[in-house]
Amino acid sequence: MEAPQKLGIGTAEPLTPRIIATAQTGRIIPAVPAEFQPTVQSGRRRHSLPIKLAVVGLATALCGWLGVDLYLWVASAFNFSTGLGWAATAVAALGISATVAMIVHEVRSYLSLKNVEINQQKLAIQRENVHASDAHETIRDVIREIPEIARARPQLRHFSARCSAIIRPHNKSSCYRKRS
Repeated sequence: MEAPQKLGIGTAEPLTPRIIATAQTGRIIPAVPAEFQPTVQSGRRRHSLPIKLAVVGLATALCGWLGVDLYLWVASAFNFSTGLGWAATAVAALGISATVAMIVHEVRSYLSLKNVEINQQKLAIQRENVHASDAHETIRDVIREIPEIARARPQLRHFSARCSAIIRPHNKSSCYRKRS
């Protein structure tokens, strides 16, 4: 066995495998990897009913205050002139509709994110329970499907040609062609 060389700055380790002499003979069995616990606990925070009612009450009070203020603003605009009143009404309607659109967008984003997180948790649970034999079986199933896909290609081409033949007469670009 060679004596280890001291590595200094700018020198690389040799690319040959290191051989360490031990008393063990026979097959080397790797140690079982340690299970890592997640640093963030996956649990939903549950707020109590009084907290939820307080938040709903505050939101209602804020919307009511803004509604009364908006009404007074539109009423004072109508006191100046009818045109200014209708302009204020249009601006108020536009603002309310934009606010509702933003709220709907954020709620949809939240719900889709929530679904993604649920799916990721399900996949993580499935990954923990997967054995190598299951993965090999899944790969075999996928490979088994490849010839069936190849057999279905001509049928898909035929279906696509039929669909395009049906759609083509109704295509707008065909209406502008010169007839000969």
